[in-house]
Amino acid sequence: MKGRKDISTLNVRVTIRQWNYIRDSGGGTHNELAASWTRWANKRNRSGSQVNVEAQQQWQYDTTFTIRYDSRFKSNMTLDHGSERWLINSIEIDNEAYKGMMLLRCTHTDENIDVS
Repeated sequence: MKGRKDISTLNVRVTIRQWNYIRDSGGGTHNELAASWTRWANKRNRSGSQVNVEAQQQWQYDTTFTIRYDSRFKSNMTLDHGSERWLINSIEIDNEAYKGMMLLRCTHTDENIDVS
Protein backbone atom coordinates (compact mmCIF):
# COMPACT_ATOMS: atom_id res chain seq x y z
CA MET A 1 0.00 0.00 0.00
CA LYS A 2 2.42 2.61 -1.18
CA GLY A 3 1.55 6.16 -0.16
CA ARG A 4 -0.83 5.19 2.64
CA LYS A 5 -0.32 6.74 6.07
CA ASP A 6 -1.44 5.46 9.45
CA ILE A 7 -3.73 8.19 10.74
CA SER A 8 -4.75 6.23 13.86
CA THR A 9 -1.92 7.98 15.76
CA LEU A 10 -3.56 11.39 15.23
CA ASN A 11 -5.28 11.51 18.61
CA VAL A 12 -5.45 15.17 19.72
CA ARG A 13 -7.44 18.05 18.28
CA VAL A 14 -5.52 21.28 17.58
CA THR A 15 -6.52 24.68 16.22
CA ILE A 16 -4.30 26.40 13.67
CA ARG A 17 -4.47 30.20 13.64
CA GLN A 18 -3.21 32.54 10.92
CA TRP A 19 -2.49 36.12 12.00
CA ASN A 20 -2.22 39.43 10.17
CA TYR A 21 0.03 42.08 11.66
CA ILE A 22 -1.70 45.46 11.54
CA ARG A 23 0.07 48.79 12.06
CA ASP A 24 -1.92 51.14 14.28
CA SER A 25 -2.01 54.94 14.19
CA GLY A 26 0.72 55.18 16.85
CA GLY A 27 3.19 53.23 14.73
CA GLY A 28 2.93 50.02 16.74
CA THR A 29 1.62 46.69 15.54
CA HIS A 30 -0.99 44.29 16.80
CA ASN A 31 -2.19 40.88 15.70
CA GLU A 32 -5.52 40.30 14.03
CA LEU A 33 -6.89 36.81 13.48
CA ALA A 34 -7.23 36.18 9.73
CA ALA A 35 -8.26 32.51 9.69
CA SER A 36 -8.39 29.43 11.86
CA TRP A 37 -9.20 25.76 11.39
CA THR A 38 -8.93 22.55 13.38
CA ARG A 39 -7.02 19.38 12.60
CA TRP A 40 -6.27 16.03 14.18
CA ALA A 41 -2.65 15.71 15.26
CA ASN A 42 -0.20 13.63 17.24
CA LYS A 43 1.76 15.47 19.92
CA ARG A 44 5.15 14.14 20.95
CA ASN A 45 6.36 14.51 24.53
CA ARG A 46 7.68 17.98 25.16
CA SER A 47 11.14 18.82 26.38
CA GLY A 48 12.30 22.07 27.88
CA SER A 49 14.33 24.03 30.34
CA GLN A 50 14.24 27.12 32.51
CA VAL A 51 15.76 30.33 31.16
CA ASN A 52 16.03 33.89 32.48
CA VAL A 53 15.04 36.65 30.08
CA GLU A 54 15.45 40.21 31.35
CA ALA A 55 15.54 38.94 34.97
CA GLN A 56 12.28 37.04 34.45
CA GLN A 57 12.13 33.26 34.90
CA GLN A 58 10.63 31.47 31.92
CA TRP A 59 10.24 27.84 30.91
CA GLN A 60 10.78 27.14 27.23
CA TYR A 61 9.25 23.93 25.86
CA ASP A 62 9.73 22.28 22.48
CA THR A 63 7.60 19.59 20.87
CA THR A 64 6.61 18.25 17.48
CA PHE A 65 3.06 17.85 16.20
CA THR A 66 2.41 15.46 13.31
CA ILE A 67 -0.55 16.31 11.08
CA ARG A 68 -1.80 15.41 7.62
CA TYR A 69 -0.31 17.49 4.82
CA ASP A 70 -2.03 20.81 4.07
CA SER A 71 -0.45 23.38 1.76
CA ARG A 72 -1.98 26.28 3.75
CA PHE A 73 0.38 25.75 6.71
CA LYS A 74 3.14 28.34 7.13
CA SER A 75 5.71 28.74 9.87
CA ASN A 76 4.31 32.14 10.91
CA MET A 77 1.09 30.55 12.22
CA THR A 78 0.31 29.39 15.73
CA LEU A 79 -1.10 26.12 16.99
CA ASP A 80 -3.43 25.89 20.00
CA HIS A 81 -3.69 22.70 22.02
CA GLY A 82 -5.78 22.96 25.15
CA SER A 83 -4.89 26.22 26.85
CA GLU A 84 -1.40 26.38 25.33
CA ARG A 85 -0.45 28.44 22.28
CA TRP A 86 2.51 27.00 20.38
CA LEU A 87 4.60 28.98 17.89
CA ILE A 88 5.43 26.99 14.75
CA ASN A 89 9.20 27.28 14.23
CA SER A 90 9.58 24.97 11.26
CA ILE A 91 7.64 22.60 9.04
CA GLU A 92 9.00 19.37 7.62
CA ILE A 93 7.18 17.31 5.01
CA ASP A 94 7.78 13.60 5.61
CA ASN A 95 8.12 12.75 1.92
CA GLU A 96 8.35 15.26 -0.95
CA ALA A 97 7.14 12.73 -3.52
CA TYR A 98 3.98 11.81 -1.62
CA LYS A 99 3.06 14.62 0.74
CA GLY A 100 1.24 12.65 3.40
CA MET A 101 2.28 14.05 6.76
CA MET A 102 3.87 17.22 8.10
CA LEU A 103 6.01 17.63 11.21
CA LEU A 104 5.41 20.97 12.92
CA ARG A 105 8.26 21.81 15.30
CA CYS A 106 6.84 24.18 17.90
CA THR A 107 7.86 26.23 20.95
CA HIS A 108 5.82 27.31 23.95
CA THR A 109 6.98 29.64 26.76
CA ASP A 110 5.53 29.70 30.28
CA GLU A 111 6.35 32.78 32.31
CA ASN A 112 6.66 33.03 36.06
CA ILE A 113 5.59 36.62 36.68
CA ASP A 114 6.68 37.93 40.06
CA VAL A 115 4.20 40.60 41.18
CA SER A 116 5.74 41.21 44.63
